[in-house]
Amino acid sequence: MKRISLLGSLLLLLPWYYAVGQNQVPQISNVKVTIDDSAKRLDLTYDLADAEETEATVYFSISDDGGRRFMVPTDNAEGDLGAAVAMGTGKHIHWDYAALDLDLAKLHFRLVADDGYDIPMAELLAKVDTNRLRSLGQQFTIHRHHNDEAGLTKLERVRSIIEEEFSAVGLDLRRQEVFFGSFSGQNVLARKGGMVKEASNFVVMSSFDSVPSRPGNVINSSGMVGVLEAMRILAEYDFAHSIRGNAYDMSYPEYRGSNFFVWEESGLPADETIGGAIYLDGIGSD
Repeated sequence: MKRISLLGSLLLLLPWYYAVGQNQVPQISNVKVTIDDSAKRLDLTYDLADAEETEATVYFSISDDGGRRFMVPTDNAEGDLGAAVAMGTGKHIHWDYAALDLDLAKLHFRLVADDGYDIPMAELLAKVDTNRLRSLGQQFTIHRHHNDEAGLTKLERVRSIIEEEFSAVGLDLRRQEVFFGSFSGQNVLARKGGMVKEASNFVVMSSFDSVPSRPGNVINSSGMVGVLEAMRILAEYDFAHSIRGNAYDMSYPEYRGSNFFVWEESGLPADETIGGAIYLDGIGSD
């Protein structure tokens, strides 16, 4: 029997919490993983503790892309996982991967415990920084458009600020090319993967370009600032579903950026869905 220790590839997010503050989160420790590759079987043991709870929900997931997305099917895993796992030592999970073609050297494993503590809305609202909103709004209120070189330069400046803000809170970040006739642009797409239903996304979004005739302080600066602040706050938490912050280019004409995200292969991956979305363009308008 071939036994391989994968502790070096084990990615533990400890703990998974719905909120910080006074809640004492579950603790996972003493994790050990072995694989019998001839039998295509993985066995994992761990200890589970919580000062406030007697049970927790435990989730086991696997990534085959270096930990970016945990989308490998693990529905057939058995043992001490799912709802109502009692606190204690020597917990065990068994997973049979015979039906999958996997490169073991590229796998990451994630084990998460959830005590079901909900985020109080007041806690989220208390984190909103109005001075930061004002500062970002001032930086964005410039003539940023595709009609001449000066507009393109300022558009790239705003795009770079958006990327810096997303990166600062640890979001997975990429650009998406957008085209319309002879014009081209780039969306900025940020993502925080979900802990349970990662393929299901909830999106907060806005456009960030303007037209030559006005600097777009309401449409679209206010909406983009709202997206950045929302993602800054939400990035502190882990959720069951994935959270996306989308910054769309080329809203003029006809919202090309958002159309490209929805319909082009370079936007939303084919194996993911959108559970809900909020478009914040114009939130500063009366």
